[in-house]
Amino acid sequence: MPDTAYRAILSLLYEHFSDRNLSELMVTVTHKDAATILNDIHACACSKREPSAIEATRRLLQRHGLQAVCAED
Repeated sequence: MPDTAYRAILSLLYEHFSDRNLSELMVTVTHKDAATILNDIHACACSKREPSAIEATRRLLQRHGLQAVCAED
């Protein structure tokens, strides 16, 4: 996964997941260390991503079930 997509995904999913759950999801997908991912989550939460990168990522993930993953119970 390219770094630009990785950070856009973190930014996009941040509002839908707790930090811990988002970290666990990304560990499964990327096989990165959980502590590293948690630090990346916090960095993304404190910075602005390029809106076009986030929107492109949103469109891609919508084709793969983003709505189901982010649905409220």
